[in-house]
Amino acid sequence: MTSAARLVPSRPLRTDAALTRRRIIDAAVARARTTSIEKLTMRDIARKANVSTATAYTYFASKEHVYAEAYVAGLETLTERLRARPPRGATAADRVANVFRRAIAGAASTGDVVQATALALASSNPAIAPLRPLIDETFEEWMAIALAGARIADPVETLKTLQLTMFAAFVAVAHGRLTLDETGQILALAVSRLVIETGGMTT
Repeated sequence: MTSAARLVPSRPLRTDAALTRRRIIDAAVARARTTSIEKLTMRDIARKANVSTATAYTYFASKEHVYAEAYVAGLETLTERLRARPPRGATAADRVANVFRRAIAGAASTGDVVQATALALASSNPAIAPLRPLIDETFEEWMAIALAGARIADPVETLKTLQLTMFAAFVAVAHGRLTLDETGQILALAVSRLVIETGGMTT
C-alpha cells in the first residue's frame, strides 16, 4: 500500500493528475451521500470515479484520507468566499458568529458528507496528520478576517477553544449526537461567551 509520505507532492500536480485527484474526491463525496463511511471501501470510491483501485491508492492512502482532503477542499472554498466577502457585524463576536454560520451552511449543503469528513479527521490514520496544521492555519485566517484587527481578551486561548468546540460539535454530528442546527446554537453561545473585545485595534 502507498505510504503517507509518498502522497505529499513536492511540487504541484500536473493538470491531468490534479483532475484525477479531484475526480476521486468528488466520487467519494457522491458516495457518502448514500452510504456511510464505515461501509465504503476504496474500491467503491474508485469505481465511482471510473479509475482503478490502484490509481486511487496512488493519490490517497485510505478512504479516511480522501474524506479528510474533501474537508480541506471545503475549508478552502469558504476561505476564498471570506476573502471575497468578509463577514459583517458591529462587533468582533458578530463577525465570528457570521463565519460559523457560513461554515454550518456549507456543511449542511453537503448532506451526510459532513459525517464522513468528521469521522475521517477524528481517525488515527497517519496520512491525515500532515493536513491538521493546514486546517489550523485555515481556521486562524478565518478568525483574522472576522476580527479585522479588533482586540479580544486572551486571543490565543479563545481561538483555540472556539476551534476545538467547532470540531467537537462536528464529530458529535457525525455520531448522531447533535444536529447541524444544534451545532450552530452551541457555536453561537460559545462565541457570545468567549469573544470579548478589550478596546482598540491591532496595528
